[in-house]
Amino acid sequence: MAGDVDPFFAWSPDSARVAYRANQRTAGAVELFTSTPDGQSNDRVSGNLFSGGNVEEFIWAPDSSGIGYIADQKNNEVFELFASTPNGDETARLSGTFAEAGDVLFFEWVPEQ
Repeated sequence: MAGDVDPFFAWSPDSARVAYRANQRTAGAVELFTSTPDGQSNDRVSGNLFSGGNVEEFIWAPDSSGIGYIADQKNNEVFELFASTPNGDETARLSGTFAEAGDVLFFEWVPEQ
């Protein structure tokens, strides 16, 4: 993971939510969740992962508007890039088509110009 971001949890830049990886809903899958500081809102951000699927890394957008993550969400052992809103309402696969055994290895947010 880039910089000083902990691979297991990270506060959003505006401190409104904390993101963390956990085996919380799907047996055998490490999914991505966010929660408000008081725990009143707890949302699965990574969408449905199959048993054995894993979120490998995640990074908050600099303005806290979204969270990007690498996961084998659609196909086992094929790690793709996804992005979501902080509450998980809108999740999108950002990476394109892969060659066999292709993977996303790294990403970072590009500052707005």
